[in-house]
Amino acid sequence: MAAGRNDPCPCGSGIKYKKCCFAKERSPSDPASLLWRRLNAVDEELARELLRFALKSLGKDFLDRSSDEFFGTSSVPIDVSSPEMQGLGPWMLYCRTIPVKDWLRDGPAKRGTIASAYLQRHASRLDAFSRRYLEACVEEPFSFYEVEDVTPGQGLEMEDVLRGERRYVSERSASGMLRPRQLVWGHVISLESLHLFAGMGSIPLEPIDKLEIVHLLAWLRKRHRLVTTAVLRREDASVRGT
Repeated sequence: MAAGRNDPCPCGSGIKYKKCCFAKERSPSDPASLLWRRLNAVDEELARELLRFALKSLGKDFLDRSSDEFFGTSSVPIDVSSPEMQGLGPWMLYCRTIPVKDWLRDGPAKRGTIASAYLQRHASRLDAFSRRYLEACVEEPFSFYEVEDVTPGQGLEMEDVLRGERRYVSERSASGMLRPRQLVWGHVISLESLHLFAGMGSIPLEPIDKLEIVHLLAWLRKRHRLVTTAVLRREDASVRGT
C-alpha cells in the first residue's frame, strides 16, 4: 500500500512521508508539478487580459476607484508591482462587484465582477482549461486561512477558518515563508484536484489576530447561521474589513 502524505516515511527516517521522500520524489515533470505550472501561467495570462478589458470597459480611473474601496482611503498609491497587489489585483478582477452604471461598454446587465462580465462577453476567446480556471476564480471568495503544517517548497496544510474546510494548497514561495498557526487572507481556488492561491494579503497574521476572525465568524453565523461560499461573497466588505 502506498504511504499517505501524513504517514511515517517508508524509508524509515521517522518523519512524515510528505516531509521526506514525497518531496524528493516529485520531479518537475510529474503531473502535479506540470498542472501547477500550467495554472500559474494561465493565471498570469488571464490577469493581463482582464486588466486590458477593465481599462477599456471601465475607464482608466477604475484602478483608483478599486484601490479606494479596497483600502478604504484614496491616499494609497497604485503600483502594479507592489506587494499590496497580491491581494488588491485578484480581488479587483474576480471579487469586486461593479455597479451597472460604472460600465462604459461591454458591461453586464446586472451588477457583477470584471471576470464575470468578461465571461459573459468573451468566453469564446478562452480555451476550455482557461475558462474553467476563470470560472473557479469567480465562484470562490476570499477567506481567512490558518496554516496547520508546512512542506517548504511544496505547499501548506490550511484550514479555512470561516467555513471550517481543510485543504492542501500547492504554494512554493509562501510555503517557504509562512509558519504553522499564522493566518492569511487569501483567494484559494480549486481545479482538477489541485488547490492554489490566486491571491493573498501581503502581510501574514499572527495567532493572536485569530480572535478578530473568530468574532467575525460569530457575527456571520448570527446573520446567516451557516457560513457558505455564497455568504462570503455577499459579505465580502465585512470579511475584508476585519
